[in-house]
Amino acid sequence: MLYNPHTGRRIKNDQHPKPGTAKIYFAGNILTARDVILYPDLGCYEKWQDKSKLLQALTHSFKISNLLEQHATENDKKNGLDIADYFIQRDMNYG
Repeated sequence: MLYNPHTGRRIKNDQHPKPGTAKIYFAGNILTARDVILYPDLGCYEKWQDKSKLLQALTHSFKISNLLEQHATENDKKNGLDIADYFIQRDMNYG
């Protein structure tokens, strides 16, 4: 069951967030006792920093990694790669 953290109301099945809307939705208490590390897409680190206070209240431990921002090339940043893109590139290089 998904909830809108801003209103606390349940989201109906036909009201799921659209991809790329950068809104935070969570599934009940699933994150409460978890250690969470987010790896935002390149160029989205600041957006997630803004939302971090809300997420910290939902989890046991919460961090936003800037690993991608630190190690990305300018071309990677321009293309807005995410961590999955790096895993795919790695797998293609090493077979």
